[in-house]
Amino acid sequence: MLKIIPTILLYAYLLPAAGGTGQRLPAALLDNGAYQVQQAVLVRRVSDGTTLFHHQADQLLIPASLTKLVTTAAVLDTWGAAHQFTTSVFYRGKRQGDRIRGDLVMVGGGDPYLISEKMWMFASHLKNIGINTIEGRVVIDNSLFAHNTIRSAAVSRNAYDAPVTAFGVNFNTVAVLIVPAARAGKRAMVTLFPFPLDGVAIDNQVQTVAAAPRQALSVVRHNADKAFKIIARGRIAVGSQPRTFYRSIAQPQQIARAYVRNFLHQHDVRVLGKDFTPAPARLMPLHDIRSYPLSHIVKGLNTFSNNYIADMLIKKLGADKHQRGSLAAGSKQLRGWLRDKVGITSSFALKNGSGLTAENRLSAAQLAAVLHYAARNMRLLPDFLASLPASGLEGTVSKRLRQHQGLIRAKTGTLTTPRTVAGLAGYYFSKRHGMISFVLLANGRAARPQPPLASLRAQQDRLLDWMVANI
Repeated sequence: MLKIIPTILLYAYLLPAAGGTGQRLPAALLDNGAYQVQQAVLVRRVSDGTTLFHHQADQLLIPASLTKLVTTAAVLDTWGAAHQFTTSVFYRGKRQGDRIRGDLVMVGGGDPYLISEKMWMFASHLKNIGINTIEGRVVIDNSLFAHNTIRSAAVSRNAYDAPVTAFGVNFNTVAVLIVPAARAGKRAMVTLFPFPLDGVAIDNQVQTVAAAPRQALSVVRHNADKAFKIIARGRIAVGSQPRTFYRSIAQPQQIARAYVRNFLHQHDVRVLGKDFTPAPARLMPLHDIRSYPLSHIVKGLNTFSNNYIADMLIKKLGADKHQRGSLAAGSKQLRGWLRDKVGITSSFALKNGSGLTAENRLSAAQLAAVLHYAARNMRLLPDFLASLPASGLEGTVSKRLRQHQGLIRAKTGTLTTPRTVAGLAGYYFSKRHGMISFVLLANGRAARPQPPLASLRAQQDRLLDWMVANI
């Protein structure tokens, strides 16, 4: 039988600070039933920083993806919203007419948003300047980062565990498209989008059925002995919409080359892949691929809680300071920013910028300090606020708080192992107080039965709903 949480916790309430409203939070909004949960809440008025309500706001908890709030504010403050990253393209050898008699060298600059559109534009540019043939190879230079952070296991069903490399296309993932056949009983079409990639095999075991009340589809990426295989199984109903699954890669050099070669092929630029002893051996500049502005990148980071973008940005922070980037070097810069710019003097732990770890530790008070710093800084506020998904409309809160559609801007935080973590932090507008910042953070207790994630999220939604109505 599960241990019941202490009566004093069941009847706890948030205490208003001096100058606060004096309202008490209903005890039921902190009740987790039979589960023991560490909870922290901090609600502040942005205009003057007054704390309106607080509960255990100084305890260090696992923030999960609320860490991305720190990353976003730090990079906007450091580089500015208009900052762009550069992927430099060189050739090695000689350029003669419509040919490059040597290798094409892609030098990664840490662009976390190097997606198909950018690669299509690059390939189009080469065609437009009259290059039809690369006689050598496509060479990927990832030396900006000290080492490629590989999180992927040999088998993966996820996109979020992609390797973090200085040159990576489409977040170092592949998109697997499943389209039902025209008739039941036929095998569905399973392919990569936007086109097949060299070196990626597909094992298609998906059947088209007349009707599938539950479209049970499984897409697994296998990687062993330099072989890359996608195994797709299950059923899809005839006439149903195509389904897309994103899966991480575990061979960043190989897949990056395949992406480049295939985008060039789509523009009729041939890559022959011959070995060359180039003369001269030095790299000759050919083109720069400029990234989207940082404001666009952090919007993608927070709307979809993209771990790859976060850790790419952290590695680039480290590279700017130490020539070669790493999570350790970038996290050191992040910790320094929290101390020097935000003014946090209390202890905390930051091992990465994405929150995809149970080792990070931040308090609600520290996260609230970041929100307050951003809200009071015109260099940050417009793009920081716009990066947070709107309640009931987009990203990780598209199905949450629909009764306040578009009125709350909030970042979520989620972990399910080794402890259940749920977080929600951001801003809303109060008629009485103006802009309000809030941090809600809950952790299941170590060595105790873990609460269901759905119940923690539902509780935080009820709490925020009450706050909007009463503060």
